[in-house]
Amino acid sequence: MGCVRLVYNKALATKTKAWYEKQERIDYRQTSSLLTSWKKTSELDFLNEVSCVPLQRGTTGIDRDINAGKNILAAGLAVAVCGADIRPDRHSSQGQLRKTRKRKKQKPK
Repeated sequence: MGCVRLVYNKALATKTKAWYEKQERIDYRQTSSLLTSWKKTSELDFLNEVSCVPLQRGTTGIDRDINAGKNILAAGLAVAVCGADIRPDRHSSQGQLRKTRKRKKQKPK
């Protein structure tokens, strides 16, 4: 297993455990300090040989993946409630969902 995947899995397990046991969220700052502490253990001291940049990005990827999952779930729920003709609004900076309507073409005069 690669070092980045190892850090990602450990951070995800830590976040999951904290949520299910204490309903506590762990943010980037906390995962960053966890990474530092993991590097100091004899079990994971090989992480010191790897650049810290990809390891840090491994911990930020979790938050990105969680947000993507929430967005996918929200879109799926919107389709279930509103029907299949719902799609993201491309004109909104928020990416909010809107119902699309088929417009009739007007005949030229």
